[in-house]
Amino acid sequence: MEETSQDLLLDTCLLAGKVMMESGAEMYRVEDTMSRIAEAATEKKGISFVTPTGIFMTIQGSSSVKMEQIPTRTINLEKVSKVNDLSREFTTKQISLGQFYTRLRSLDNEVKFYPIWLQIVAAAVVSGTLMMIFGGVWKDLIATCIIGAIGFVIFLLRYRVFQSEIFSGIFSRIYSWFIISYRDLDRLGSESRQDDHRRRDAISTRRSNHQRRA
Repeated sequence: MEETSQDLLLDTCLLAGKVMMESGAEMYRVEDTMSRIAEAATEKKGISFVTPTGIFMTIQGSSSVKMEQIPTRTINLEKVSKVNDLSREFTTKQISLGQFYTRLRSLDNEVKFYPIWLQIVAAAVVSGTLMMIFGGVWKDLIATCIIGAIGFVIFLLRYRVFQSEIFSGIFSRIYSWFIISYRDLDRLGSESRQDDHRRRDAISTRRSNHQRRA
């Protein structure tokens, strides 16, 4: 295989793997897809090493190794599905390697996300649903939805500052934990006050009954 064609093949495999990893695909699926692309083009085994932050790729019997960084990760299963579709078209000889690479480039540059307001609503609904699944009560549903929505907003704002899902997630979780702890303490205080009122009412009732008997 010519060096130019091999470079294009490695670039195509790495780009397919990069799009899949950034879109939330499992590492074993990324390795399998890259290997199938290499075998369809050269009838030789593709050797890849995939990590959450980078991909290494070579062709069996070749001394050329290439690497692709994975700067960010999100969940976009539509992109994963499209890469799989393009891979099948290539392995069945419906498109050429050059067409495959060009269409992967277009897919990589394609930015499709749901509007922010819809993501916030979804975060609220998911928060409330999970609270009920794990044994919550209906009276806490609205508060949980609000906390989940605000936590997601904080996540988005912090992500713009740090450009890191890890740090953004930590800040949003700290906020959520603080609010939930405050609500629990406030509820305990309210229940404690109610118990005090009940005890005082019981004591006053016993005193009044004793006075009547006397």
